[in-house]
Amino acid sequence: MKKALLVTTLSLIFATSAMAQNNFYVQGDLGYAKVTDGKDPIKGFSPRLSAGYDLGDVRLALDYTHYKGKKFIDQDRYSVETSDVKFNSIGFSAIYDFDLQSQIKPYVGVRLGLNKVKINAELKAPNYYESDKFSKTKTGLGILFGASYKVVPNLELDAGYRYNYWGKFADDAFKIKSHEFSTGLRYSF
Repeated sequence: MKKALLVTTLSLIFATSAMAQNNFYVQGDLGYAKVTDGKDPIKGFSPRLSAGYDLGDVRLALDYTHYKGKKFIDQDRYSVETSDVKFNSIGFSAIYDFDLQSQIKPYVGVRLGLNKVKINAELKAPNYYESDKFSKTKTGLGILFGASYKVVPNLELDAGYRYNYWGKFADDAFKIKSHEFSTGLRYSF
């Protein structure tokens, strides 16, 4: 809770100062992500919303990414065990744009993320029911690269790749990471 409050406060300060300079931008991305612990990857749609500040060749951005979850079912003659797994991430990125004096601008960057894994599990059997909840937030690091194309002066089409290391979860039993491909639009104010 304290981390979420800190990130929200910092994002409001960041957004307010960015709007005063007219270099503020928002970006919406549609992506495909593979989140894995090395065994059973979860693949699917992962939308992301970012707000940032353009300093020229360097951009600073806050983002929120929602990842596709998955429901696991293990059933035998006597019992049914279900697990509902959900992922999301809030991150801060520093991005360097390579100015090639054209409408296409490649970029590279780094990302610091607050990554959350949430699991709801249930075990049902005759005359027996048990449920358990697990939720953990960890700090992780990532890299990103891609290119943007200036469609009109304030609008750019962006396509890129992100790798995020989420950290170790469940008493270090799982090392979670994600590979993400996305495309979106960035609008500058």
